[in-house]
Amino acid sequence: MRRIGSILLGLVLITTSCNEVVDMELPNAQGELKVKLKQDSGTISTKTVDEEFPDIGEFVVEVTETSSGRTFYRKKYADLAEQTMLLNEGEHKCYAFYGDPKGVGFNSYYYTAETFADIRANQVSDVELTAKLENVKVAVNFGPALTFDHKDYYAQINTQTGRKLTFKKNETRCGYVPVGDVTVTLYIYVNDQWLCYTSEPVTCAS
Repeated sequence: MRRIGSILLGLVLITTSCNEVVDMELPNAQGELKVKLKQDSGTISTKTVDEEFPDIGEFVVEVTETSSGRTFYRKKYADLAEQTMLLNEGEHKCYAFYGDPKGVGFNSYYYTAETFADIRANQVSDVELTAKLENVKVAVNFGPALTFDHKDYYAQINTQTGRKLTFKKNETRCGYVPVGDVTVTLYIYVNDQWLCYTSEPVTCAS
């Protein structure tokens, strides 16, 4: 997480691993795949008390044959865990995701995980996917000068998609916005009217 102005940005790095074990006999030119999905440990260690991360079983897992581009499996992880998938021999892309990449909100997590599996005839391949946060974690800190001098104020984070995330004066939660440029608009109630100031764009990159 890094600070840009009053915004705190949090990102997580990708990690994957892949192992293969011979377990059972299958027809020629076919093998099996077993997928294990977990959440990145860095994301878990940086979460705040208010945050509730999605159930790992709700992630969608896709398995696509690289040579043909055909997707043979697309199911929730809860329906695939501890099961094997019969696949053609060759390379397959394993991809998992949760959430909306354009989502904006306090619980708008967007996670992805990706790796490749080399399916071999008469073998069972185990792959491990590590889901990590792909959108940007943001927070607004109101300084003591503002809180002491003014009774009412709030801030909005404005995204390129037009969606906005509002932080009221007592808000302590972190929010989530898509990768891209954002601005922050501060609203202050002064002399029976609202005054506002909008910052220059800040690029939130993964």
